[in-house]
Amino acid sequence: GLSYDAPTAAPQSERRVLGLCLRNSTALPEARARGVRTDWFSTQGHRSIWSAMVEQAERGMLPDEATVTDQLARDVGPDRTWDRWASMVEHVRGVVTTQVSRKRLPSYLTALRSEVERRALVDAARSVIHQHNEGEPTEELRQAMADGLSDTAATDDDTPPTMAAIVMDAAQRAVDEASGAVAGNIVRTGLGALDRTFRMRYGDLVLVGARPSMGKTHFLLSILAHIAQHCAPVQVQSIEMSSDALGDRVFGHAASDGWEEDASLCKAATPEALARWVGPDGDLPVYIDSRSMSIERIERAVYVAHASRGCRVFVVDYLQLAQVQGDAARRNREQEVAHVSRALKRIAKRLSVLVICAVQLNRALEARSDKRPILSDLRDTGQLEQDADGILFLYRDVVYHDEADNPDTLEIGVGKQRNGARGTTVFAHYRPGTGFVRDFTYGEAMGQ
Repeated sequence: GLSYDAPTAAPQSERRVLGLCLRNSTALPEARARGVRTDWFSTQGHRSIWSAMVEQAERGMLPDEATVTDQLARDVGPDRTWDRWASMVEHVRGVVTTQVSRKRLPSYLTALRSEVERRALVDAARSVIHQHNEGEPTEELRQAMADGLSDTAATDDDTPPTMAAIVMDAAQRAVDEASGAVAGNIVRTGLGALDRTFRMRYGDLVLVGARPSMGKTHFLLSILAHIAQHCAPVQVQSIEMSSDALGDRVFGHAASDGWEEDASLCKAATPEALARWVGPDGDLPVYIDSRSMSIERIERAVYVAHASRGCRVFVVDYLQLAQVQGDAARRNREQEVAHVSRALKRIAKRLSVLVICAVQLNRALEARSDKRPILSDLRDTGQLEQDADGILFLYRDVVYHDEADNPDTLEIGVGKQRNGARGTTVFAHYRPGTGFVRDFTYGEAMGQ
C-alpha cells in the first residue's frame, strides 16, 4: 500500500495550490495546463493529494475534500491504523482551509515553481560535491558546479501552456496590477515619472546607457534601494568598482559634510541619509559581489544568489567590462560583447529575474551638437539592442554646459521598451553631492 507521511514544513505555496484546487473546480485544470506535476511537491502527503485529484479529474469527477480523503483511504489500504487515518484526514483538512484567493492562482504557481527550482538547484549542488574528490582542480569543480546548476535552473514543463492560458494570465495580471491588488510581474523603480512611462518586469534584460559622469552608478543605486525595500532582494555584480570603493562612495554621499581631508574619516552622516541606502534598520537586502569578473562567474553567482538568497533583481555594472572565458575569449570584441549580452538575456529568461545592466556609449556622440544618446550610440555591437527588452539613456546638460538652466536635472530617455512607447523623456532630480536620484517636488517642478 501507499506510505503516507504528513509533512512538517512543506512550502506554503504547495498548500495554497492544493487548497485552491480542492475548493475551486477551475483551478485544477489551469494548474495542470501550466505544467504542475506530482514531482513538484516536496512531501509524500502533498504528492498523494495531487495524484488523487488528477486521477479523479481524469475519470470525469470534481475533486473535493471528501472525494480526495476517500481516495487516499483506499490507497492506504485495509491495514491502516487510526493514527495514520487521523493524520491523513487532518492533513487534507488543513490544506482545504488554507487561506487562498482564486485570482491569485498565477502568483501561487509562480511561487511553487520557484520552490521546485530551489530544490533542484540544491540537489544539483550536492550531487556535484559528492561526485568530486578532494584535490580536484578548482576550475574543474567550478565548471561542474556551473553545469549542474545550469541544467536545473529552470524546470521545463512536459506540456507548454495554451494560448488561452497565457492570454488569461496576462489579462489577470493587468487587472491586478492596475488595481494594486498584487505587485504582479512589474518591478517599480520608485521614480514616479519613470514608472508611469517605462515598465520593467521579471524576465527582462534592461540596459542603462550613458557617457561618463552622467550618474549611471548613482541612478542604479537609487532605484535598487527602492526595489530591495519594496519588491525583491537585489544583487549587484560590480565589475567596475570594488565593494569597498562602492561603500566609500555611498557613505561619502550620505555624510552631511563630506570627507575630512586630514584623517580620511567622514563626519556624522544623518540617519535619514543613511537609511536611503541601507534601510531604516540597516537590513536592506542588497548584496554586492565584486569578485565575479567573467560572464561565466557572474552566471554562477546569479544562480547561487537566486537559489540561496531569493534574489530576483540583478544589476551588472557594467556590461562591456565583463570578461569571457574559453572559446568565446578568442573572438573579436564585438562577438565577445554579443556573447555576454546573450548570456545575460538567457539568465533573465530562465530564472525569471530582472537583469539591469549599465552600458558604455560610443564617443562618437561627443561630436554631435545634441549629445543626448540614441540607440546607434550603443557601443561594440548591435546585439545589445536586439537582446534588450528595455533601454534607458541618461543625460545631464550641465556636464557639457556649465551654465545649464537646470543643473540638478537628470534626463531619462526611453530608447526601447517592448510593450510601450519609446522616444519619451522623463526628468528626475540628481545632485552629485548627494548621489541620490529622486522625483522633483512640486515646488521644484514649478521653479519655486
